[in-house]
Amino acid sequence: MKRADREQLEIQWGGAEKIPDFYRVFAPAMHRLGTPVYPQRFFEITHEALQGLASILVVRVQEQVLAAAIVVRHGATLEVPWAAATPMAKGASVNMRLYWEMLRFAVESGATAFDFGRSTVGSGTYRFKAQWGAQPKQLHWHYWLPAGAPIPKLNHSNPKYARAAAIWRCMPLWCANILGPYIVRNLP
Repeated sequence: MKRADREQLEIQWGGAEKIPDFYRVFAPAMHRLGTPVYPQRFFEITHEALQGLASILVVRVQEQVLAAAIVVRHGATLEVPWAAATPMAKGASVNMRLYWEMLRFAVESGATAFDFGRSTVGSGTYRFKAQWGAQPKQLHWHYWLPAGAPIPKLNHSNPKYARAAAIWRCMPLWCANILGPYIVRNLP
């Protein structure tokens, strides 16, 4: 975090007016992961539906957005369902500052728990969250399947999805941002 402190970071909290800044880093981050992205309108509608329970954090240097997150309150818990940082931001530890600011916000707003969101045990995101003291909680997925059908393997360890993700990453960002919303609405 000391690395991030050397940057001239501007920390901004806001509402729906920050969605374009958030999306400016979120869409390219999803593209780098090989994942189709929701349209910006999805986040606008979600923010509106949450009626004051969602806040948006943007970390920038001058006019350049380096990292952003959407946090949602439910009861005494603050959750971060969406967060992203540019590759440059990660190199400068700006993503660490992003999470520090979210945790500070959680404490200052009276939250008693902070949900870092889901991640696969042993993955990079899992290790990142563990360094903040996050404790894993097992999630259980339920499927309604035809009799005898196998449970789907909807992750990058499935060769079919790994190939699709690799192809997606090769696609120009503008094209991925146009096609992504049509694809993501059909994913489970």
